[in-house]
Amino acid sequence: MFARPAWTCLVGLAITGCSGGTEPSNLPGPPVLLELVSGDGQIVAPGDTTALPLAVRAVDSAGRAVPEVEITFRIRTGRGSLIPGTDARTLSVQTSSEGIAEARWTPGTLPIVPDSADVDAEVSGLEPIAFFLRISFAAPPVGHSIAAAANFTCRITNPIYCWGTLQDGLPPTLYTGATPVTVDGFGGTMCAAVPHGRYCWGDNSLGQYGDGLTTAYQQPHLIQDGLQFSALAIGGAFGCGIDADASVWCWTREAIDGIGTFPGIATGHPAAIWPGMSRIDAGAGFLCGVSTKRRIQCAGEDTYGQLGSTIGEGGGVSFVDVAAGAYHACGLADDGAAWCWGRNDAGQLGDGSLADRSTRLRAAGGQSFTSLAAGARHTCGVAADGGAWCWGSNAHGQLGNGSFDDSAVPVAVAGSRRFSEIAAGSEHTCGISTDGGTLCWGATDLGQVPTFQFLDPVRIEGYAFDELWTGPGRYCGRAGSETYCWNGPSSPWDPSYFEILQQAAGMERVVSGPTSACGLLPGGVAACWGSNEHGQLGDGSVGGTVTDPVPVTGGQRFEEIGVGLAHACGLALTGRVWCWGSNAGGQLGAGSAEPGGGSPREVAGGTTYTSLAVGAGHACALTTGGTIHCWGGNSLGAVGDGTSESKAMPTAIAVNQTFAAVYAVDYSRTCALTASGEAYCWGSGNEGSLGFRPDQRFNVCGGFLGTCSSVPGRVLTDARFQSLTGSSWSTCGLSTDGRTWCWGTHAWGVRGVYPPEGDLMRATLHPTNLEFESIRAVGFSACGLTAAGSVHCWGDLDEWTAVYDFSRGITVPMRF
Repeated sequence: MFARPAWTCLVGLAITGCSGGTEPSNLPGPPVLLELVSGDGQIVAPGDTTALPLAVRAVDSAGRAVPEVEITFRIRTGRGSLIPGTDARTLSVQTSSEGIAEARWTPGTLPIVPDSADVDAEVSGLEPIAFFLRISFAAPPVGHSIAAAANFTCRITNPIYCWGTLQDGLPPTLYTGATPVTVDGFGGTMCAAVPHGRYCWGDNSLGQYGDGLTTAYQQPHLIQDGLQFSALAIGGAFGCGIDADASVWCWTREAIDGIGTFPGIATGHPAAIWPGMSRIDAGAGFLCGVSTKRRIQCAGEDTYGQLGSTIGEGGGVSFVDVAAGAYHACGLADDGAAWCWGRNDAGQLGDGSLADRSTRLRAAGGQSFTSLAAGARHTCGVAADGGAWCWGSNAHGQLGNGSFDDSAVPVAVAGSRRFSEIAAGSEHTCGISTDGGTLCWGATDLGQVPTFQFLDPVRIEGYAFDELWTGPGRYCGRAGSETYCWNGPSSPWDPSYFEILQQAAGMERVVSGPTSACGLLPGGVAACWGSNEHGQLGDGSVGGTVTDPVPVTGGQRFEEIGVGLAHACGLALTGRVWCWGSNAGGQLGAGSAEPGGGSPREVAGGTTYTSLAVGAGHACALTTGGTIHCWGGNSLGAVGDGTSESKAMPTAIAVNQTFAAVYAVDYSRTCALTASGEAYCWGSGNEGSLGFRPDQRFNVCGGFLGTCSSVPGRVLTDARFQSLTGSSWSTCGLSTDGRTWCWGTHAWGVRGVYPPEGDLMRATLHPTNLEFESIRAVGFSACGLTAAGSVHCWGDLDEWTAVYDFSRGITVPMRF
């Protein structure tokens, strides 16, 4: 077995020190041990050769290297070769002068399943050296964290969140299992891969789950078949996944050319079809993937050329990703170019034409993309700078460029948002912004773009407003000589369109209550209309309903006016406050609880005030000295004096502060600002809308009625405000830098943040770049007026769909 060693005495040659069989001390003895030098544990891609040699060293008993020793390398288990281009499983090598012998292992090019090999290096009589080698890939398979099916989308977060319509009017999943590693969907089916299997839900009529059955589930159904996927591709009648070793497994009940025909059966269970793939995506009846060698490979139906079988200019391109639509596909080249092929009836290939083709051609525009997504008839990509571009069908605004016009070339998605990932459904598009938000645009009819909740303000187009205010369930704004009103959520009037408020003609300011409204004409004359059941119109009469404004009697001129449930008050130019209407809770402030009437009464006390806030059954006013007096109904702590008894006389609130403004932010909640902009609130405070945790000694609501505070408390924020507004479940403030802060309910997006974060009572900054001059809130929504006169609204806008023509779709990205 041994080669003739250098230390053996040669016949006929006299060598000093060789006689008598003694070994020279400077020569190595026979090998007694093989040492590992390098190469164990390597991971090798199919077709490649080990990067490090499988190297061993032969040493003698003194630890010296032994040259010219014949070492045999042998593949003991597994596939591969020790001589590239052959099937040699053994190789004999002599050690070098340093005692080292080397070999290299090539695993071959067609591993169908994960594989490994054990290679031994051995010399007779010595303990062999064992090398363990594994077939895998330098670029691990990658899936998606957001995926769009036909009419719904899912994003991996907390651990997964879905919206839209699953099928047959069903809402999407309520998944609460382990956090998925990837998610993908098509049509009415969605699947999410988890470390121990995959969950699927929705349509399974064609066996899209891969469990061999056709039973469908409304909620995620766990499939455990021993496969763990890091990427998924759900198609119209099949599904596929890539395992950790980059082998593609597919399942289908009806064989499709290249899918289900290898290994020759279509059982509905996964079978391996392709090795060495790093990306895959599926269309209606075809599959495309990117190999670890950066080549595109497709299989399945080819009606519109969606397999890209005519290579064209893209033949020598290296690809890093692929996106498949219903009947078209696009590949992402390593230089960021998008190459597309297949159906092109709406311009979804992006080359400026409308012709179908099987040839891969580069999309127009020269953009450099980092990722692509393909919908039914449109395509989108995230550019290198994070901006999004889309092309193709735009019937529902799915291109996101502010129009409904198709485009056969890429067009920029509107807005300044930057994206990290994007997904495209049948008629909608969604993306993950670089700040972690979710934005969608396109069709809304099935909830694909959730119009029930907008975190980003939506601009009301076509109007430039001078002033903005609220009424019961609606907003109103003056634009030039006209005053327009539009319905907010839960509006009892439900106009569902912009209406001109005829009664406000010529008025400088209008305030609405639940049953009546009042406005100020030039010069301070007040006029009211609506119900006069309690004399709340102030014209000296009681009873009936008036449709046209009637002047408030008494001859006073007012600078502010407020309307409650059954009374009204005005701040006169003299600084005195006058009230009229019901006095059931002392809300007229006249010093007694005797019945009110239709004639204004001066609030008792003779105090001069600078600001007025009127609630449902109470009122508060700011004195010239900066203190606040309140009067009227007090069962919910609205007077702020630490009690729950009604007050017929102006009563100072129970806090030692000097204030600069007072606001009726809700019917039973009042807030005020100090000169430095600190906010204080009192009264009703459900869902944290007071902005602080009330002392239970002053929570006069008690138990089932919710949370109240009869003593003002400071709102928990360091922000400084210039104005405040609110509704039943939330309060918002406009800070001195024009930014919006809200506290209270997390529902419906009025705080601009979803999913819910932090304490309800802690004010959070709305993450919009818009700066407002004033803000107003109704229900679970809010609107802001900019210096340019534009009004932007957010929160629960579900009742406003006709106003914004959402029936066709959202044409710009909306965050939710």
